[in-house]
Amino acid sequence: MADPTPVIGYGVHFYYGPATTATTVTATTEITGLQDFTPSAEKGTKVVVKYHNAPGNRAVTLPGPLVENDDAKATFVYDATHYATLKGLLNTPQSFKVKYSDYSTDTFQGFIYEVGKPTPMEKEMGVEVTLAVSGTIVFATATA
Repeated sequence: MADPTPVIGYGVHFYYGPATTATTVTATTEITGLQDFTPSAEKGTKVVVKYHNAPGNRAVTLPGPLVENDDAKATFVYDATHYATLKGLLNTPQSFKVKYSDYSTDTFQGFIYEVGKPTPMEKEMGVEVTLAVSGTIVFATATA
């Protein structure tokens, strides 16, 4: 397996592509210069049930049927072309793939709903984007 192109940050690569269906991820176009990435956390929901004659007169909390996704955040080293691309993707459903340094991947559907202005980082300008994650986040371990 060939090494991916070296990148700033954690050796993480960020790809996007058209969202074709809810389960098909076609993220093949890379946006380089990823400086930092905070993946979406998945959290279960809970249902609080209150009823008369409950044991000890207490509400009962049960696991809910849904799993919710937090937002994901990515910070890129500022590049005018990438900035224009990110702004062009605003509120457009996409497929996303994040390839980690160990070659494992997270793939998911969603959309970029916030593109920050270029701001100074430690040694360069950076742009932070916020992604809404929709549906299941599919994790895959590295394959040889």
